[in-house]
Amino acid sequence: MSPKSLSNFLFNVLPYSAVFLSSLFHPTDPDLGWYLKYGEYFFKNHEILRENTFSSQMADFRWVNHSWGTDLISYLTFDNFGFLGLSILAAAVITATFYFFAKSARLDLFEKALIFPTLIYFLSHLNSVSFRGQLLSLMLLGILTYILSNYRNVILSETKNPSHTHLLPILFALWSNLHGQFILGLAIFAIWLASSTVSDLISNGLNNLYQALKSAILPAFIFIASALSALVNPFGLGVYQEAIKHFGNPLEAYIAEWVPFKMLSIPWWGQILAGLGIFFGIIFLFFSEKIKDKIPEISTASILYLISFSVRRFVWPMYYFSIPLIAPVAGFFKPESKKYANFAAAAIIIVYMIMTFLIDNPIKRIQNMSWQSYCTSNIHCSDGALNYLKNSLDAKLLDAPPAGEAGNSLTYYGWGGYMIANYPEIKPSVDGRMTLWRDETGFSAFEEYFAYEQNQNDIDKSPYDVVLMYKEKPLYKHLEKLARSNKWQKVYEDQFAGIFVRK
Repeated sequence: MSPKSLSNFLFNVLPYSAVFLSSLFHPTDPDLGWYLKYGEYFFKNHEILRENTFSSQMADFRWVNHSWGTDLISYLTFDNFGFLGLSILAAAVITATFYFFAKSARLDLFEKALIFPTLIYFLSHLNSVSFRGQLLSLMLLGILTYILSNYRNVILSETKNPSHTHLLPILFALWSNLHGQFILGLAIFAIWLASSTVSDLISNGLNNLYQALKSAILPAFIFIASALSALVNPFGLGVYQEAIKHFGNPLEAYIAEWVPFKMLSIPWWGQILAGLGIFFGIIFLFFSEKIKDKIPEISTASILYLISFSVRRFVWPMYYFSIPLIAPVAGFFKPESKKYANFAAAAIIIVYMIMTFLIDNPIKRIQNMSWQSYCTSNIHCSDGALNYLKNSLDAKLLDAPPAGEAGNSLTYYGWGGYMIANYPEIKPSVDGRMTLWRDETGFSAFEEYFAYEQNQNDIDKSPYDVVLMYKEKPLYKHLEKLARSNKWQKVYEDQFAGIFVRK
């Protein structure tokens, strides 16, 4: 390899090295435990677990686990490489996501140096959770965007370079087995298809309506094939039905990802800054007379931006889709000399990486990871309380049914996944799978639980006689009052939790 080729290689690798290192985190997803148990069940029984066998409430409820494929990946990675494997896998997926979105936007090194650190910061709220299906969905969105942008460039330049659009049905067949956000991918595809046709009409006039519609035939056919290929999964049409449950579901109000960020919070200001970047990017495109060719990118980013103020879950894809619109703003600051631009970019990235290691060393973040550090440092759970509950139930010291039976114990929702993985003898009453579950009678175990947790319903009038609760919740304070009035007894307490028993 010549010195010039080596320097070009190092320049190209540098921004993605910064992304990878910045994305190394201790896994903190509170649902990790049940992801692993679902994956373990598949490899032990060679079938997908469809019933609820892990929690005491809504026992045997059948549900569409749209991320079953991701559960297999999580289990295989964790079983062989532990927490470190999940951390590295997450960083690799995030880096690949940056790569595909950068390729689709055709960013040069200087633009990457300015855009990547900003995106890393605003995406840290999601990325710090580490590996989960949502990260895979964002990566697949990047692949989708790259293929569509490549096809668009082939059409505009009238070249015969391969665009790989024929791979999209395969992409969606895989996607629907990994995460339910494939439905967003189809929506993005539809927006791109419609806006590309509008762009062609604007560019060529209504006189070329036939040609514009003719150009849309192939991608429209591929869109239909992609929507049908998503049915190639163990649940068939159920993956669409499960996705539809999320639209307008009142239970979403209890899920942080489905509500907006608090006004004037740091993530909210991130949305404002992204909006300014998109706005000025459109201005730059207008004066450079490139705006007509960027209508698909403008449409996608704008729609996601508006929706993100109602549902924070759409903030993360919005940041990625804003890249081609922010790129002209970054390019405005680029030195005219390519040599100076590359050296300036390298300097920016190196300074960013140095600051990253000084402020929050990513290597230290992934050292000495264990279930104990996951429990105490990340989800703030209590092994002491869980062991006390387990031993008491085993010894029948508490007036509760045997472990494994649906009964009168109420446990903190946020620790359900941890309990499923580490305390199978104690079934949590509810866990992270169950937020949108509602049976044929309309009953929602999570809705009932939430009313008790927030002290909207009186636990003293409930059927529960044993409560394991996180100390920061309103229910805990109410139980302390009931204990002082001699209606309940606090039988265990530590830094994070307490166990109360009805007298």
